[in-house]
Amino acid sequence: KRYGLSLMPVLFDYMVADGVSEEGGVAVGERPDLLTTKKQALLDLLGEFVGTYGTDSSIYAWDVMNEPEYVTAIGQVALKTFISEVVTTIHQHAEQMVTVGSRNYLDVQKWKGIGLDLYQVHAYSQMEDLPRTSELLLDKPVIVGELSALDVQEKLRVVEQKGYIGAIFW
Repeated sequence: KRYGLSLMPVLFDYMVADGVSEEGGVAVGERPDLLTTKKQALLDLLGEFVGTYGTDSSIYAWDVMNEPEYVTAIGQVALKTFISEVVTTIHQHAEQMVTVGSRNYLDVQKWKGIGLDLYQVHAYSQMEDLPRTSELLLDKPVIVGELSALDVQEKLRVVEQKGYIGAIFW
C-alpha cells in the first residue's frame, strides 16, 4: 500500500490436478479430490480466507487458477463447475474482481458465463499473435498476463494498441 502497488493473488495452479503425481521419483502436489469430492470443505475454507482480505484495497483481483486448461485429472465440466463455484464464493466474501489465468487467447472463451469480472490471457512473448480484444468476443475487459520482462515498453504499446486494459510482467 505504501508504494501504491496492487496484488493479484493466484489461488490455485493447474498442477493440483494435471495428472502428474510424481516427478523424478518425488511425489508432487496432485490433489484432484480438492476440486471434486472435497470441494465444499475447500470452498468454505476459501471463503474464510478471501473474506479476511476481501476489502483490502491493495488486492486488485483474485486469480482463481493459473492455466486451468492444463487440468487433466478431472473432466472439463467438473473443472468449469469448480471454478464457477470459486468465483461465486469470492464474490460472496470479497469486493475485488475475479479472473482466471487462461494459458492463451485461444482458450479464454472457455471461461465465459461463469461470472468473471475480467479475463486474462497469457502471452509470454508472442505479441505478434495477440489479437485485438474486440476479436475475442468477450463480455468483460481483458488483461495480458505472464509477459516476460523484456522489451517492456514495446509490449505495453502493443497491449494498449490492441485494447487490453493492462499487463502483468514476470
